Amino acid sequence: MAGGGDVVRSRAQARGRRRRRQATPLPLDVVLAIAARSDAATLVRCAATCADVRSRVADDPAFGGRLRLRRTDRFVLPLLRGHLVERRAGRREESGLYLVDTTTAGAPRLRRVPGAVPSGAAGEPMRLESVTLRDGLLLLRMAETEAWTYRLRRELRVRDLATGRSLTLPPEPEFPGHGTALVVDGAAHWLCENCVVKLNVRSARATVTTLPASFPGETWASRLLAMSSDGNLMVLVMDGKKISAWEQSKHTLIWKKQPWVVIEVEEILRFNNVVGLIEKQPYSPLGVRLIWFAERSGAVLIGTGYHGFFWLDLQSKKIVRWLDPQTTSKFYATYCPIETDLSSWVPTFSSTI
Repeated sequence: MAGGGDVVRSRAQARGRRRRRQATPLPLDVVLAIAARSDAATLVRCAATCADVRSRVADDPAFGGRLRLRRTDRFVLPLLRGHLVERRAGRREESGLYLVDTTTAGAPRLRRVPGAVPSGAAGEPMRLESVTLRDGLLLLRMAETEAWTYRLRRELRVRDLATGRSLTLPPEPEFPGHGTALVVDGAAHWLCENCVVKLNVRSARATVTTLPASFPGETWASRLLAMSSDGNLMVLVMDGKKISAWEQSKHTLIWKKQPWVVIEVEEILRFNNVVGLIEKQPYSPLGVRLIWFAERSGAVLIGTGYHGFFWLDLQSKKIVRWLDPQTTSKFYATYCPIETDLSSWVPTFSSTI
């Protein structure tokens, strides 16, 4: 009997030691203060623990004021809020620049950007050639044909969307780059025929790196400059069957000799069974092309002619959204993505992508 009593006593002592070793839980305010200064992935994992945390993160204005998320080597897809498009309608007040707002579930909303496209000398809106938006500043490259001389006059203008003020900039020099420059960490990158030009804005120093010999020379292939989540420069190429990526090491600046496959076109079209839509319209050309890359969210916009647009998450290599042709048929031209900065992003924990 004495031995049995010793066993019971030792078990009770062990339970007591375990209780003493358990850490006292932190108050919720302390946990949220730590999460507010972590990174986006840590904040989302923290919010996944219970409904109280999610409610405080999404709805408490005081938490939003304390939010100071750090940048990491991961894209944050919800930073993408939509993109800019141009509409040309019969009525002048319906034409112009529009925001495709994709922050809500379901079909995206079109929001007109008032006064974005100014009138030229003849009183008609100038023709847009390219549009770039960054941190609330809209850069417009426009053109018009002079009435008497038939000469093409170009204009470069920057507009502050918050105040509505605009400023005409001096004419820019001609540059044989392919598409819009990719701006990352204070450096602008242009894709040329067989090389990439990098301009460091602060030092005003330009460097040129030659693409590998395996890089396709076909001019018909759709190409796009992009960046991996860990900071390596990439050139995406759509050859009609797949999207491939040629990657450059950010440490050695050497391009890898062979690409890796990002996604096959067949996999793209399986999203939302778009391939079934194509089979019902066999005479509509597919025309897959790369349109833009969003460097904060890591999203790539893929156009498919008459069959809508796809969003590719470059980090997961998965299609995450499809814009149907009823929406995209209203667009005359598609321009740049719209992203919010990580410092002003507050997660809502609602699935909109």
